Amino acid sequence: IQGLLQTAGTVGSEANAIVKEIKSVFDMRRLKAGQEVTLKVRRDGDITQLLGLSFDAGTAKQITVARTKDGAFDAKAI
Repeated sequence: IQGLLQTAGTVGSEANAIVKEIKSVFDMRRLKAGQEVTLKVRRDGDITQLLGLSFDAGTAKQITVARTKDGAFDAKAI
């Protein structure tokens, strides 16, 4: 996920924060190569800001990460 986030224009510190949040609700070793991850971004000229992401975690669960109002990230397994 880290590489995907950086390719999408997310800076290293934000990518690290997102991965840390995902790890709080999901065992990253279960993420498979080629698994679909949906990114929600906002672009303003040359600036890209990640607003959130989601992916299927199997067994009818989905992992979502959303940017909070204070700019941090929050992960949930729903």
